[in-house]
Formats: sequence, structure tokens, C-alpha cells
Amino acid sequence: MLHLLLLLAQQQVTPPPDAALYKKARAQMADILAHQPDYTCVQTIDRSEQAKPKAKYEVIDSLRFEVAFVDKRELYAWPGSKKFDDTSILDMVPDGAAIATGAFAGHAQYLFRSDIATVKIAEWATDSGRRLARYPFTVPINRSRYVLMKSKKESSTIGYSGDIWVDPSTARVTRITLHADAIPAKLEIQATSTIIEYGEGRIGERDFWLPSRSVEEITASGGRTDRNITIFSGCRAFTGESMLRFDDGPAEETIAAPLQTIELPAGLWFELRFDEMASSLKTHVGDLIPATLATDIKHKGSVLFAKGSEVELRLIRILRVRDSVEMEFAMGEVKSKTATARLLAMPDPTSRPRSTVQPGSPLVYGDPLRPGIGSFTSRGTHMMVRKGFRSVWVTTLPVPANTVK
Repeated sequence: MLHLLLLLAQQQVTPPPDAALYKKARAQMADILAHQPDYTCVQTIDRSEQAKPKAKYEVIDSLRFEVAFVDKRELYAWPGSKKFDDTSILDMVPDGAAIATGAFAGHAQYLFRSDIATVKIAEWATDSGRRLARYPFTVPINRSRYVLMKSKKESSTIGYSGDIWVDPSTARVTRITLHADAIPAKLEIQATSTIIEYGEGRIGERDFWLPSRSVEEITASGGRTDRNITIFSGCRAFTGESMLRFDDGPAEETIAAPLQTIELPAGLWFELRFDEMASSLKTHVGDLIPATLATDIKHKGSVLFAKGSEVELRLIRILRVRDSVEMEFAMGEVKSKTATARLLAMPDPTSRPRSTVQPGSPLVYGDPLRPGIGSFTSRGTHMMVRKGFRSVWVTTLPVPANTVK
């Protein structure tokens, strides 16, 4: 009993984390953010949904981007792209699930390099056996840059609250959590939650304190919750328009001889070959799929691109509907050693490739209003397009802008 009373007395006199620790952690984080170079990381997002509270989360898809923080903005590109541009992430991500920005750099920049947040009295908390200081904060709407979007046309700036977690032994911020306050009814969003975790990462020859993982949840008014789990990896210094690598190796610049650019007329048949397997369970939306021509592309008796020429093929969507799975692939360029061309084409389901199609292979079809995109569909809970799979395509022309709704 005496031991218990002494223990309780010790707990009662333990002071809460003081403001000095937070000021030190904030100054340290602001200094890191101010002096780290422009950099880019591979961002892998696993998206899932919960149809109603307490239901099991069901996987929707897995996305992969290259994300960079340059000139106080988060920029996005597909893996294998040579440069970033101002394309919105909303234009890159398939519909059907939520997507969010800010976890990579935006939230930290605003919290630690400006005075938008009001920090309240802290308390001690335990996380994975570590004793951490947890500092609650609020950001009122008049200082906020947090934008919630229902669609590209329906959005609102909102205030938000959260916690900043600090390791007292190093004064390092280990985690930021935040949630939206007073969400407008027109957005049909009930609640949001974001967790951003930080750890040591290397950029070039130096170590920096970088985001490592985030978990974001958005609950709609009807009860459905979208959850995104993001991993940041392979970080490196931003190199502008130089060639980017998307493994953990260093970025390299390459200088190649100029290629002749060819415009392909409509009506040219060819076969496409997958040179690696694509799986709805293992392949990420955004990944490039190694592919080549299985036949020549000919025009008026001349070979424009020979069998074996490289084809840029990217997975852009995975859709699961009841007992079937659909994977959409978009074509980019076809390239030989001497020439390149934009490959606008659509699958021809009426033609069979010269090689025998294996049992269980997906059906391939296209939409005349979406040239360059092929939909591969198969019954079951998952789909695999095997290495060596061939399909027949025919070149087409761009769709006039006024015909696309």
C-alpha cells in the first residue's frame, strides 16, 4: 500500500511538458524545413474503403507517384516521367476513392514556418513504449490553407485541430495528427483524420528529418470511410528535368541522340506484347509495364516500327465490381532506335493475336472516345496479365475536343 501511495504521489507531482520543449522542437523543425534541399520521393498509396462503421476495409487499389516539394508546392509525376508539371493529382488518380495532399510537406511547412497554429497545454503520452510529449493545437479558418474537396468544382477552406508529438530526449517532432473542424454540409463529409510520421532519411550525402508514412481517413455523411496509407521512400535531391530513377539508386542524367518523330495514320493494325506480368494484387496504379510490339507497324509497305520496338504502357486504373476485375492501361509512345511516335490506338476485340491465347486470359476492349486506353477484364477477385500476353490493336486519331463530354 505504501509503495502504491508513493507511486501515486510521484505521478501527481510530475509536471506536464513545458512550452520550452515545444519551442525547441518547433525551431528545430523550422530549421530543417528551411535548409533541406528541394527533393523528391516515391509515394506509394494503398487505398481501401469501409462501407459502414465496424465493417471490414476492402482494398480498392494501390497508387505510385513521384512527389516533389519545390518552390513551396507539392508537385506530382508518374513513375518514369522525365519532369514534373502543374498537373493536378486529381487528374492523375482514378475515381472511386479519396485522395489527399499535404502529408509530404504542406502541413509541416504551414505549422512550423508560420504562426497559423495556437498550441495548448501539453501532456505526456506513451507510444510504442516511448514517452512522448503531446501538444494539442488548433488552426482557425481565417488562418487555414486546408482545403477539402468533394469534387473539382465543390470545395471549402476549413479550420482544423490536432496534436504535435515530440520526443523529449531529442526535441524532434515524431508525428503530426490533424482533423477537420466544422465541415460544411455541402461537402457531404462527416469527418477527416490525418496521421503523419517522421524519421531520419538521406538526401544525397546528408541525413534529414523526413516524412516516412501517413494514414488519412475521410468519412462521408453516409458512413463510408476511405482510408489511404502512404509510404514515402527512395528520396533524392530534385534534379529538374533530368532523367529520374524510381528505384533506390541515385538520379542520373542521360544524353541521347535525337529521334525522328513520326505521326502514325489511323487504321494500322499491330500486336502488343506484355514483357512482364501485371497483377491487380501486386502492380501499382501509375506503374510502367514493360511492353513491346509483337508485330511490325507498317504503312504502304514500309515498316515504321519493327517488331520488338518499346511501347510505353502504364496501369492507370484497377476497378473491382462484384465478381470481376478490370485493369486499364494507357499507351504513351512507341520507340525504336531511330524514331518515336505517339501511339494512339484502341484494342480490336474482333481480331485474335497470332499466338494462342491461354485459358483464363482477360478480355480486352476499348472505347472510341478514349483512344490510347485499353480495358482488360476478367472474372474473379483478382486478375493477372501474364508475361507474353498478346492483344491486337489498331491506330486511331485524336478525338476532337467538342465530342468529349
